Amino acid sequence: MSKTPADDFNSLWDAPPDVNAFLAGRPGATSRERADVVAVDLFRRWRLGAPAILESYFESIPEVADNVELKFELVLREFEYRGIYGEPPTVDEFVERFPELGDRLLQELECNQDESIAIAAADCGSVDATIIVGEALDVTSLNDTVIPDFELGTVPFLAKCETFASLPTTVLSMIESNMFCHSFAAGETVLKQGEPGTSLLVIRSGIVEIATADEGGQSHFIGRIGTGQVLGEMSLLTEEPRTANVVATTDVEVLVLPSGIFHELASLYPSISVVLTRLFATRLGGVGRDVLAGKTFGGYCFTRHLGQGGMGVVYEAQHVETDRQVALKMMSHRLVYDSEALMQFQREADIIETFEHPNIVTTYGRFAAFHTYFIAMQFCDGFTLEDVVNAIGPIPELEFRRIIGQVAAALAHAHAHKIIHRDVKPANIMLNRDGSVKLMDFGLAKPVEDEIGGAAGSIVGTPRYMAPEQLAGFEVGKEADYFALGCVAYKALTGQTLFTGGGVREIRREHHRYQMPNFREVCPGISIATNWLLEQCLERDLRQRRPNIQKIASWASPFDPALLTAVDEKVANELTSEETYFDSL
Repeated sequence: MSKTPADDFNSLWDAPPDVNAFLAGRPGATSRERADVVAVDLFRRWRLGAPAILESYFESIPEVADNVELKFELVLREFEYRGIYGEPPTVDEFVERFPELGDRLLQELECNQDESIAIAAADCGSVDATIIVGEALDVTSLNDTVIPDFELGTVPFLAKCETFASLPTTVLSMIESNMFCHSFAAGETVLKQGEPGTSLLVIRSGIVEIATADEGGQSHFIGRIGTGQVLGEMSLLTEEPRTANVVATTDVEVLVLPSGIFHELASLYPSISVVLTRLFATRLGGVGRDVLAGKTFGGYCFTRHLGQGGMGVVYEAQHVETDRQVALKMMSHRLVYDSEALMQFQREADIIETFEHPNIVTTYGRFAAFHTYFIAMQFCDGFTLEDVVNAIGPIPELEFRRIIGQVAAALAHAHAHKIIHRDVKPANIMLNRDGSVKLMDFGLAKPVEDEIGGAAGSIVGTPRYMAPEQLAGFEVGKEADYFALGCVAYKALTGQTLFTGGGVREIRREHHRYQMPNFREVCPGISIATNWLLEQCLERDLRQRRPNIQKIASWASPFDPALLTAVDEKVANELTSEETYFDSL
């Protein structure tokens, strides 16, 4: 088979090529071939953390822009890549950007979700209430019914399932085409506790009841779930026997995906692994429903759930041999299916584990579990700066200087070791009850979006706290950390972010219009030294951005732990509300 222009273009991506220059050398390329080259460039740039938007292509390649079908296809691709590698997109945004495709985009991108039956959990005593996930039945017991191929334009059933609704239609159809259909009569066992699980199930119709048997054989009711709900996802992550009995209370039909096929599809479509991380995270932690508490993996005994976010979950744990208290952070399952990202993650983790500094969270190691990796980190007994500011508003200047001084000391140490943080933000700054501050997540928060060998166009970090050159995709140095430090300082002093846009595009517009504020107007009464910090850190021109980081670090001293009291009260109120919620189910 002869090579296409897209093949040739893809082979040049050791160093990012210029699309227009490439196509200029191929005047005979068809509109289809030109669109394929754009698709390669679009995927590569989003995949490697250098986001590109289609308007930039359409302006210079009219043959593609004027072809409605090719344009529609590329718009769907950008929507998919945004969901996988960037901030989740909205349908409204894409309809606004491409009004000529509005009706088709609405039909393709919007998913009507079925109302699912709420889990009616009864009193389970000491039994874990998230064991509703169970594990899956053996596919050899299924009939040979296979879901037929879907016609173009047909909305897959999984699009109506909350767990999978965020996936592109093409990916959903691919998953469904590999699923088996199996029926159970009312009263029949769907999953049996203690048996091995080999697949993922999605309830297509009917209602099932979940219960678990304790060591004495007594059954404990967990809840009921219905159409669109998922069973057996833990079998994709562990090799342990399934943990609950699932019985059909009505006639039930399920779609079954063997775990081997699931992992094969996830390696082809990274967006599936993101769904897996989110699904797994929702099954862990919470009042009365913590499946890992008391279990041991990787030499650590999981104690309790601490929190969760887009990357997964964080647990408190105890190292079995040393009794050391640690925090275990689960990384996104995208690592498992992305060899380049995994290699970068392992390399950076090796470096961070060598750090020894009082203002940097110590990293003890990592281990594989649940088809991903856990990072073992120093346990911190406080809250993030983000939590504190959200609870009490602006930080008094005296305490601010003590806190920001400790952050600056951490950055100075990292920079001395040739490490650029690239994601300095309040959520990555931990305030502890002894008055110490710890900077966290050196390259670990978003390892799959790391730099690409110094090539221009790479982006890593959180847009609201990015320096202009970082947001523009240029290779960054310590000056980018300085700008982020200034953004953190602004948030701590005002309670507001310097850049307020709701997405990357909006924040980029703000950067284009950015002029340094008059900080004495924004923060009346601040000292000359604090005003100097803001002005030095928040210079748009990186050549002029030269704060004396050692001078700022000299402000470091323990802050008043009373700052955490308001957060304690807020957390206590939230826990009370959560307990009330679960008691009402």
